[in-house]
Amino acid sequence: MVPKSCRFGDTIGYLPSRAVAVTLLASSGPVRVIGLYVPSRDASVEKTERKRKWLAACDVALTSIAAEMPAVVAGDLNILEPGHQPRYPFFAYLHQPRQDQVLGMQFPASV
Repeated sequence: MVPKSCRFGDTIGYLPSRAVAVTLLASSGPVRVIGLYVPSRDASVEKTERKRKWLAACDVALTSIAAEMPAVVAGDLNILEPGHQPRYPFFAYLHQPRQDQVLGMQFPASV
């Protein structure tokens, strides 16, 4: 089972180095494994817009390949769990989106 690389970052188009993919040949057929490094942000308009633009492009790219084969998406998604409260109040202005706000996707609870 030799993995086949996929230029998924090019499918996203914007900040392509933040996404990689490989197709693995499993016994049940091919499976695409996608690694994402979602941009983080702070309170600046520039970084907030960069993150929104990348997430929108990633959403389009994931939708465009969804019917091709099963996929596993993993990585540093830079999201917070529902109900997250920063340990230190001075981090509140760096609020990251919660997991249920990212691309409308549902993520399993942390283990």
